[in-house]
Amino acid sequence: MCKYYIEVTLLADLEVDERFLWQTLLTKVHICMSTFKATNNKRNTLGVTFPHYNLKAFSLGSKLRVFAQTINDLDSINLKSELTQLSDNFHLTAIKTTPENHSRVSFGQVRAQSRTGERIAKRLHRRAEQRGEISNYSEILSKVREHNKITKAPNYPFVKMISLFDGANSGGKYNLLIRKESRGKQPRQDFDTYGLNISASLPNF
Repeated sequence: MCKYYIEVTLLADLEVDERFLWQTLLTKVHICMSTFKATNNKRNTLGVTFPHYNLKAFSLGSKLRVFAQTINDLDSINLKSELTQLSDNFHLTAIKTTPENHSRVSFGQVRAQSRTGERIAKRLHRRAEQRGEISNYSEILSKVREHNKITKAPNYPFVKMISLFDGANSGGKYNLLIRKESRGKQPRQDFDTYGLNISASLPNF
């Protein structure tokens, strides 16, 4: 159970908008959690929630909560120091104890439709070749993409991120789409290095 949390409030102004602040915050969270995972037996047990998430308004809101099982885990990521240079635009609370009465919620990444379509098309193309059938990958991809236009998932709030990958994709931009689901209490689970896992629940209050 995630017994402790810190809350970060984004303070946008005329010079720094909320989109930039979300990109900055989630980049810092990603760095902190990647380091935590590397020093914690390749596991990240820190999760995040967005208390003011609003799907209809296409918004993540202006708050982020980072949950952990221990006070030491929250201290170890040292998120406050990562945001020192933008202290005027972020307010971080001290570590707090999670209220006893709360519901449960999960947040996870949504895969971009274009990448999902390419994976499906490659899989169908490979299966056709295994059956000895003549198969055109471009035609299959076109049909999959047309199908996705009809059955695509609803739009989700997202943050435009810049890849930190050390290689050919370094500096590349991508959209981090985030969805929310209500859930009951789940067994202890790990999170990705953004603190997301649609199969793991966290306190919601």
